[in-house]
Amino acid sequence: MFDCDSIRFSESLEALTAVKPHAPTNLRKNPYLRYKDQIVVEWLTPSNDGGSPLYIYTLGIKEVGSSNPEKFAYVSASANTYTFTLLTPGS
Repeated sequence: MFDCDSIRFSESLEALTAVKPHAPTNLRKNPYLRYKDQIVVEWLTPSNDGGSPLYIYTLGIKEVGSSNPEKFAYVSASANTYTFTLLTPGS
């Protein structure tokens, strides 16, 4: 049985505000690693994480002329490189 009279709340509450982290910088395709059906991308860790640790980056690529990414990858925030595979050459 639960006694509601024993519940106590602290009078002091601290409001936390979430801040959007900065985006990774220097995002680029590695020009030295070339494969027919792969692209290797690299980036630098953001200078500001918004006050909370980053866990995952979401990467997306699209064909030239397309407005929507067609392939996504979810990469650990401890990484600074990713290889998109199984791409169609010439697209």
